[in-house]
Amino acid sequence: MVSVAANPFRVRSFQDETPGYDVGMTKSKIAISLPKDQIERVQREVHAGRAASVSGYIATALAEQERRESLRELLQDLIEQHGKPAAREIKWAERALEQRRG
Repeated sequence: MVSVAANPFRVRSFQDETPGYDVGMTKSKIAISLPKDQIERVQREVHAGRAASVSGYIATALAEQERRESLRELLQDLIEQHGKPAAREIKWAERALEQRRG
């Protein structure tokens, strides 16, 4: 494991990368340990310009995880209220999504 704190990148603003980021939010600095391959990937993303900083990349990943958890909770609430969708309803939704993607 390699510590992100040992990373040569300086912490920069991640407001542009994190939708909904409130500039009034308090930031705290932490040190985390990640497998070397994950740190190398994050550094490649920063070098390629796909992330402003290591902190920005991690903040964006955490925001995405929070969004997924929120969607899971919403789905669970809907299932509790209306029951699980029938197989034909799932197929209909898959076709509708495929048309939209295609």
